[in-house]
This record gives sequence, C-alpha cells and structure tokens, in this order.
Amino acid sequence: MLKHDHNPAVLQVVRYGLPLVILIFYVSASWNYSYTPDSTFLSLRLARSFAAEGVLAPMPAHLYAAPNPLWSVFIALGSILNVDEILIAKIFSLFFSSLGVLLAYLLASEILRDRFLAFCSALAVATSGLVLQVAPAGSALPFAMTLMLAALFFMLRNDYLLSALLLGLGTLIFWQAAGGFLLLLLDAWLNSTTPRHRARVVLVSILLYACIVGPWLLFSALRSVPPLPWLAGLDDYPELSLATGVAAVIPTVVAAAAFLGMMRHRQFDGLTRQSHMIVILWACWFLACFAIWGWDFYLFALPVVIIYALSSVQQLSLMPRSAAAYAQALLLTGALILLHQLAFNHASRPVMAQTERNSEELMELAYWIKDGIPEEAAVSARRPELLAYYARRPIGFWNTIGRPSTEYVVSEEEDVWGYDVVHRASRLDADELLPGAGRFAVWRKK
Repeated sequence: MLKHDHNPAVLQVVRYGLPLVILIFYVSASWNYSYTPDSTFLSLRLARSFAAEGVLAPMPAHLYAAPNPLWSVFIALGSILNVDEILIAKIFSLFFSSLGVLLAYLLASEILRDRFLAFCSALAVATSGLVLQVAPAGSALPFAMTLMLAALFFMLRNDYLLSALLLGLGTLIFWQAAGGFLLLLLDAWLNSTTPRHRARVVLVSILLYACIVGPWLLFSALRSVPPLPWLAGLDDYPELSLATGVAAVIPTVVAAAAFLGMMRHRQFDGLTRQSHMIVILWACWFLACFAIWGWDFYLFALPVVIIYALSSVQQLSLMPRSAAAYAQALLLTGALILLHQLAFNHASRPVMAQTERNSEELMELAYWIKDGIPEEAAVSARRPELLAYYARRPIGFWNTIGRPSTEYVVSEEEDVWGYDVVHRASRLDADELLPGAGRFAVWRKK
C-alpha cells in the first residue's frame, strides 16, 4: 500500500476527481452518439418484437445462438414508455459504461487496497479506446461489463450469493459468463472454513444461479429458440494494427510481470495469494475468449489488466524508493492513457466515422426497400440488421464470399455478378453542395 493512502489530499483527489472523470467520460462518449454498429439493430429488432408481441422475434437463420436475450428484454421493458428503442439502448449503454468506470475503481480498491491507484485505474479504463467505442453503441456490452465487474467485486468480498445472481444475469447475455460462475464455486470452495459451510455455500450458489438461467432454458425449449445466449457485440472493431496491438499487449505484459512479482513477495499471505489467483484466472478466461471469439471479450479482462499493470507501482513502493511511488503511478497512468488514445484516434475513430456514413446510406436504402420491394421478394445483405430494423421485414445474410441467391441484394461492391442496380444511395459530404452517389446500392437479379 502507498504510504499516504489516507492522506487528506489523496481523499480529496478521489472524492472530487472520480466524479469528474466519470462526467468527462460520459460527455466524451456521448460525442459519438450517432455511432451505431449494425449488430446493435439485431437486439433492437428483438426488443421491438418482444414489446409488441411478448415474444422474441424468430432468430435469423445464420445465427446459432440467441443474441443477448436479457438485453433485448431490458430494452423492450424500457420501450413501454413509448420511447424509441435506439434512444433507450444508447441511454442505458452510456449509463452502464459510466457505471463500469465506477466499478473499475471499486474493484481496484478491493484488489490493491489503495485509493490512489484505484483512482488511476478508473482513469485508465475511462480513456480506453475500446470502452469509448462501446459506450455510445447501444449494444449489450456495457451492461455485460457492469455485471461482470460487479460479480467479481462481490466475489472478492465473499458475497457469493449476490455474485452468483449477477453471473446468472450475465449468462443471459452471453454464455461464456458461466466460466466466471465456475471460478466463483472454486473460490467459495477454497475459502470455506468447514466442510459443512463449504457444501452449503456451493449448493445455494448453484441453486440461485439455476433459478436465473433455468427459466431461459425452459423458454428456449418451448419457443424453439437457440438455448445459448450469444453476445451480439460490435461488428466493426478496427483491424489489428501497431496502435491497437501495442495498446493491448504492453499493459498485459506489465500486468503479468507485476502479478508474478506479487506472488513471490513475502508480504502477501496464502489467502491474499488465493484471491489474486482467482482474479487472474478470471482475466485469463476472458482473454482466452478474446483469442477465440474476438475483441468483445477483451472488454471484460481490460479492467483487471489495467489494475495489475498499476500494481507494479505498489510493488515498487515496498522497496526503499517508496517516496516516488505517486510519481511512478502518475507516470504509468499517463503512459496507459497515451497508448489508449493513440489506438482510439488512429484506429477506432476512423472506423466509427465510416460506420456512421454507412448507416446513413443503409437507412435510406431500408426505407426504399420498405416501399419499393414486394414483401414476398427475398432480400439479402452483408449488413442485414439495420436494413431489417428500418424496413420492418426479414433481410437475409449474404457473406459476399459466394454468389447471392436472393432476388435482391444490398451491397457496396462495384459489381455483383448476375445483378443490375435498381437504386443507389445518395451521399452528401461536408464539402459538397449536392448529394453524390453513395457506396451502397440495391441490386436485382437479371
């Protein structure tokens, strides 16, 4: 622990600085309010169907699992107030992202037992390009991140029942949250003082988790819905580049080195090491999910990576040069912020801007499809969800690898073999007075 953790100056920094960080984060994320990836509209369509008919819409044929059902129901309940689903999704998305920054502080405080380093952790999370891209998207990711951080926080405080409840809710967004529940059972088993207490805590946790997940499994069986909740996150992350790679790899390497050093230090007893092992296993599980399924899952490991990267400062403070600990903390936090902002501005922001331009064109085409193509005609697209949401009709998925088989296709390609253009979207760039031809067009089979 840093020597001046209870210094009044540190308490003042946290008391006023943390709300300011969350406010600045909220405003910065809201600046990209118009950014809505295509995958968000899948949840919005399911929410609209649930609000109107009390059932989830039929799953698109190309999906093997149900996309974050809890989030869709959550949005549907909010739409009872007759508010647009997109507005509701974005309000909740921004709210849960901001709550996630606060939970990152609480989790860091619980792990590191240091208010200043916890504040630095929250600051680094709030400036992450990944979090800034996810926050305004209206997707289920911020809600899932909040549930996972809260579950880990209460797990470390040995409040296993509340943690099991949160992990059950998280499993209704994405099935990989079940891995966190297995870690909860492991932690409860190791931390129990007597065999009787161990059996009672584990059994009650399993029953509570089953009470949350069980109704969904029953519903999916009765409604012929895929039983696995699948995380419909973002589908337009920037491609792996030097900026994104460095921003992800360097903090992870520093965190791993800090953890290994922590495990070797004599100051930490067996119980403390056990708690740290559970947290690291948590991060490793979601890093493995990230390696298999993509960037969505890195979001759940990111706060832990940042916390342990900053824990290296805590270890340095145990050495003779502890007077420089706060300067070291600020220096490392500044380096993390710099890496995050370089990745965001050079990789994420251009992708978000392109998505906004694409959405404008696709929205125009969706309204044209709604009025200009008969209901019985089949339409497919590589980005089908926005089109299906605004056109209020099924749109098939075309992966652009093979030839399309539907009568109509929406594509940004210059030529679609066997099809003729029947309508092209218009685009009005900032430096043009008249709209020009857009990238996307509706093609009809010859």
